[in-house]
Amino acid sequence: MKNPLHLPTIYVAIACGLACFPAFAGPCPDDFSFVDFGQFNTDRSITPGGPTFRVVLDGQTLLENPPTCHSFSDGMAPLTDNAGDPIPLVPTMGYDATAIAANLDRIGLTHTNGQAARLAAMNSPLREALENDPNVDRTTGAGFVCYSLAYAMFPSIVCDLDNPFDSAKPIMMSCEADNCSIIQITMSDHMVAHADWHASTGGYDTPHAAGRDGASIVSGIHTFLTKHMIN
Repeated sequence: MKNPLHLPTIYVAIACGLACFPAFAGPCPDDFSFVDFGQFNTDRSITPGGPTFRVVLDGQTLLENPPTCHSFSDGMAPLTDNAGDPIPLVPTMGYDATAIAANLDRIGLTHTNGQAARLAAMNSPLREALENDPNVDRTTGAGFVCYSLAYAMFPSIVCDLDNPFDSAKPIMMSCEADNCSIIQITMSDHMVAHADWHASTGGYDTPHAAGRDGASIVSGIHTFLTKHMIN
């Protein structure tokens, strides 16, 4: 059956929107407890003072893996915390997902250089198509709307989840069998989160079950990131 929604194309565009920003690799300091996503300037340079997150708590790292840090321009130095440790600039990072939920496989953060709203708007044609397609089954629950799809080569379940960071920018998730992904959780116009998880009970037998679990995952992510977000 031909896919009249052109859904894969839309998802590829969204994924590229997050992945196609330039990276600036540099060494990370040996000891740090916070990371700074920096501020993008009009000349595409990056300076300290952007969204900042805690990555060490009570002497234990909260990170899944060491991040890649931005290199600093000549004459530029990182900010420091109250202990005098540097706060490195990072383009992206991943927290230890199991600290949020046992079935959460990945939770990452990315600076979008002010493009989060534009990227979120890419989902609008997909939402409109799902709402208007008579062949798509729709189910609602507390904090979610899910659609059951039957198009080849596309996830079988797609859900819109309420966004606790910004109610005007709902979160779109997709599931296939027992695996789900969120490409973009809009936290602000400069910061987005992305996540992958698996069903805690071995699979989602209904879209409602997937939406309920997705809403719970997003709530846990919001609680965790809000706790560790400094500014």
